[in-house]
Amino acid sequence: MSVILPKEINYSQPASLPEGTQCNSIVTSPVNGATFTPSSVVQFDLVQRGYLVPESLYIRYRNTITGGTAGAATNFIRGTPVYSFISRLETIVGSQVVESIQNYNQLSNMLVNCKMNYAQKVGLASSFGYTTADATLANQVDFGLARTNLANGGNLLGATAAAPLALSYAAPLGCILSNADKLVPLKYMPAVRIQLTLETLANAIQSPAGANTIASFSWSNVELCYDIIEFSPFVDQAISSRGGGMLTIKSQSYLSSGVTLPGASVGTLEFLFNQRLASIKSLFSILAGTNALVHLNTIFDSADVTGTAGGDYQFFIAGTPFPPRPLSTVQNRSGILMELSSAFGPAHDLLTSNFSIAPTEFNTGNTTTTTQTAMGKFYPSCNVEKLSTNDALLTGVSSQGSPISFRVSIGTATTNAQVINLVCLYDALLQIDMTQRTVVIMQ
Repeated sequence: MSVILPKEINYSQPASLPEGTQCNSIVTSPVNGATFTPSSVVQFDLVQRGYLVPESLYIRYRNTITGGTAGAATNFIRGTPVYSFISRLETIVGSQVVESIQNYNQLSNMLVNCKMNYAQKVGLASSFGYTTADATLANQVDFGLARTNLANGGNLLGATAAAPLALSYAAPLGCILSNADKLVPLKYMPAVRIQLTLETLANAIQSPAGANTIASFSWSNVELCYDIIEFSPFVDQAISSRGGGMLTIKSQSYLSSGVTLPGASVGTLEFLFNQRLASIKSLFSILAGTNALVHLNTIFDSADVTGTAGGDYQFFIAGTPFPPRPLSTVQNRSGILMELSSAFGPAHDLLTSNFSIAPTEFNTGNTTTTTQTAMGKFYPSCNVEKLSTNDALLTGVSSQGSPISFRVSIGTATTNAQVINLVCLYDALLQIDMTQRTVVIMQ
């Protein structure tokens, strides 16, 4: 009688890796140029050998800012600087676009603010591009309440037309490949390309018109870095013999789209989003600004639209409300923050949230003036998974039969227009035929 031991008492672990196993670090340069300016496209081709280590994928580059006047405090990089210049990310397998994330910089800014605390931001300040005019980095945190110069954006105090400011950045590059839960066999897949579209100057940098205006930015020394593992032919043969050479790898990704909420909006409004997915894990809303005189960070701000009289938010998938009771800014505004925490992890694990959201940022409204050091970070969200702790391939709810709707009740008429962006976190399955070298993405 064979018995499958629980992992807690299974003491028979292999003493070493298979013979011939080796790890190689790959540094890939763009295939379509060496320097890139606003709205350019940057293309990286991954090697077609070995197995990609998903969590090793990151990007590094040098960004040169030209224009402005030294000491012009009005000029700064909005959002999370390392990501602020990336408008769209696409993953292309063969000739098929299997992933396209619009507003990648906006999404990444939300993820950084919701998955990293202030101390973690201090630790990665140099690579992420957070800057401050003060000398002591540690003094910039103050528990995120009083002074958060280091917590948001990057100053451009030294940029001038005669002396451009050269900044170096490096950060993980989240995509359907880097989110995979197992090694990705690049050697059995068609050619894989990661394509980045750079942001416009106006969206990435806050720079009022006048003598201090920033003229442009330019990427150089751009590199995509990752590790691949190579095994012996015996290991490859053992893998291909299972399941007739068919592999299924679970991953996840984000899908974003937006609609405009006009000024003078009031009452109950419902917005439809045609994002058809098989397994949605969580829903997020980013209520971005459009008036740079009020919401200085524009697309990187997220501000409450319900006004001083309050209101509520609620998602609907196939007629089912999420959460069952609306997220009310009147009844319990703090509950919205707990729902945001639940959207990033199991419902029973709320206290492990690593937010960098100060009370003033969470309370940002439609008419609140934001700054570089006090962004709008109000994100109505909801976990819609059927069972967050299960290891099944598909654990979310499906929107393939009907669109997703987002209902907003506004108590006080809005003054400024905003853009409501719906972000879906969804399960994605990579089905790889090792013999035919084909890939099908189920999402």
